[in-house]
Amino acid sequence: MDHLANVICGGIAGFAADALLYPLDTLKTRSQLERNLKVERRHMQHIPRYRSLYTGFFVLALGDVPSSAAFYGIYEFTKDVLSGGHPGPDKGGSTLPLPLVHLMGSSCGQFCSLLIRNPFEVVKQQMQAGLYSSSYDTFRSIRRTQGYKGLYAGFFPTLMREVPFDGIQFMLWERLKTLESAKS
Repeated sequence: MDHLANVICGGIAGFAADALLYPLDTLKTRSQLERNLKVERRHMQHIPRYRSLYTGFFVLALGDVPSSAAFYGIYEFTKDVLSGGHPGPDKGGSTLPLPLVHLMGSSCGQFCSLLIRNPFEVVKQQMQAGLYSSSYDTFRSIRRTQGYKGLYAGFFPTLMREVPFDGIQFMLWERLKTLESAKS
């Protein structure tokens, strides 16, 4: 698959996953708030129940489609550059072991993806909590009170969680693909 196809497929897959799982993410965010901060439910009662599960979805999709596209595009590009087709060092290919290539590719992809996604994630979480009625108000308030760095709240803890997760996932995924193709 060429790099443009990886980018397009990554964006579509990211949107589909968000659309299906977003209500669960909203429930998780709200239950954490209610438990940890004792937030009153009246903040969320102005929105009809079924729609409230998708509060903030549009802003997340605006960020997640390009961030998913970036992840897969950068992952595949980095993998291709680092592996050099991976025929082996004696044939002019990569000297890096394939698992390391996959780890580095997924790490680069995740870092770039998170740079795009994090501001949208911060806005989305505050909207899910019922703190603001629009993504624009949320963005403006964060920028006014915390500056642009407020949009990157939680960036490094999220990166420290996602990089090892993606590294393990993609090393295993690539290995399982080679095992399956060897059986065919």
